[in-house]
Amino acid sequence: MKRGLIIALPMLLANFCASGQTSTFTYQGVLSTNGVPLDGVVELQFTLWDVPAGGSGPLASNAPPVLAVTLSKGFVNVPLDFGAGPFDGSDRWLQIELRTTLGPFTTLSPRQRISPTPYAIRAANLTGSLASNGLVGTYGNVVTLNNAANSFSGNFAGNGAGLSNINAATLGGVSAAGFWRTSGNAGANPTNGNFIGTTDNLPFEIRANGVRSLRIEPTIVGAPNMIGGAPRNFVAPGVIGATIAGGGLNNFFGGSSSNKVTADFGAVGGGAFNTVSDHYGTVVGGYSNLAGGPYSVAMGRSAQASGTNATAIGYRTQASGNYSLAAGGESVASGSYSTAVGFLCSAESFAATALGNASATANYSSALGRGIAQGPDATALGNSIASGRGSFAVGAATASGDWSLASGANAFATNDHAFMWNGATSTPTYSSANNSVTFRAPGGYRFFTGTGSGGAQLAAGATSWTTLSDRNAKKDIQPVNYREVLEKLSRVPVHGWRYRWETNNEVPHLGPMAQDFKAAFYPGRDDKGISTLEFDGVELAAIKGLNEKLEQQAKEKDARIAALEKDVVELKKWIAQLAQKR
Repeated sequence: MKRGLIIALPMLLANFCASGQTSTFTYQGVLSTNGVPLDGVVELQFTLWDVPAGGSGPLASNAPPVLAVTLSKGFVNVPLDFGAGPFDGSDRWLQIELRTTLGPFTTLSPRQRISPTPYAIRAANLTGSLASNGLVGTYGNVVTLNNAANSFSGNFAGNGAGLSNINAATLGGVSAAGFWRTSGNAGANPTNGNFIGTTDNLPFEIRANGVRSLRIEPTIVGAPNMIGGAPRNFVAPGVIGATIAGGGLNNFFGGSSSNKVTADFGAVGGGAFNTVSDHYGTVVGGYSNLAGGPYSVAMGRSAQASGTNATAIGYRTQASGNYSLAAGGESVASGSYSTAVGFLCSAESFAATALGNASATANYSSALGRGIAQGPDATALGNSIASGRGSFAVGAATASGDWSLASGANAFATNDHAFMWNGATSTPTYSSANNSVTFRAPGGYRFFTGTGSGGAQLAAGATSWTTLSDRNAKKDIQPVNYREVLEKLSRVPVHGWRYRWETNNEVPHLGPMAQDFKAAFYPGRDDKGISTLEFDGVELAAIKGLNEKLEQQAKEKDARIAALEKDVVELKKWIAQLAQKR
């Protein structure tokens, strides 16, 4: 069967339009065999060539490559799409292949030349140079650059409104690598000269929501002033190296500056209405604090550090002494190197220390609790008063003598070097002399000399010591020869004497020497002293020995008296008899 292609209506219609051009166009024609239009289903294959016959191969194939077409009276009407690339303005030819049954395609001849149509005036693809007036009018749709780099060479005129995904090579003469991106930059090494800031002697500001959040002010020595926080935060003109880290209030209290630094290298960490007025001062934060001394530190509320290296922390504390510390509430450290910590504490002198609710008003004095230390080197603890030099008072006592110690309640050490302790809260007790020790213990005294019950005690209201003499606490109990103890004691010399440290005006003492006493009764023991327990035992044994001796002597005398009385009776009888004989 001879097949031929008869073009009854030879036309290539491109569906281009001004509002949106594509690479699809329509092919129409009439297919007949031996002059008779062909009906039924056929398969067509279209390819695009750059020559009318022959050639090395097609430029492109239709997508899809095979079209199944139902013919009626031979009429062909199919859309074709070879893409925009092959149409660069050069001549193009369409080759058509046909088959009616399974098997190879038959190439129809000749190839059909694709010629321009009226719609092709507005091309979907432009290649090559365009005359200066070759493209005019307004294009209101998206322009896509279809090349490897999506590049454009030339100039756009206008304000650029509506442009997106613009990747400028330069802007204002600066290359793209010189811009800072909102998502961050990579490789911005400061050693390579990368930075954000200014190149002139003007401040640099960072704003949030249109309000200044950070201001960096250059100074003549290169140490900039850093001002963070509210725009009302303020660094005085001429100040260098100052820092306000944040805080502050804007347009408040008549618009006065919130945090301010008026001295070199001062710093405010935050808060509001804080002031640094001397160099290297620091207000850590809080409200209405003042670092008014060099190297001073203040924080809290209304805390004032006006001394050199002074620190004020808390509420309305004042550290006016150099190197002083005031902390807590309304405490004052006015002495150099003084410390006042607590509520309403006062350390007013050199190296004074007051803690709690105390007052230390003399050099090197210390007070704790509600104590008052008024003497130099004095210490007062609790609710006590230490007014003597080097005195120590604890509890509710008063130590007014120099180097005196008073403790307990209502204890008064009024003499120098006196030690006063009072356990009777309702009975005031005073020291009696310098270098004296005075105790008042309504409950008595107990002294233990070992881990057991050994020791002595002075019972409440008693005037003498009681030594332990419980039978159950004793062992190795043996009888004593009282007469022998008496004989030994009678041989121990007893002298009058004074201690070597006593003056000649002192009343002399009376007693034995320890060496003689110990040699007679306790050989081998320490012979430098005699305990009352030892002496009492010897005395009691000697008394019993003396009693035995006296009892024996009395018995002997009684016997002699009885014998004499008998003799007298006999004598009286004899005299009576003599008288009768006369």
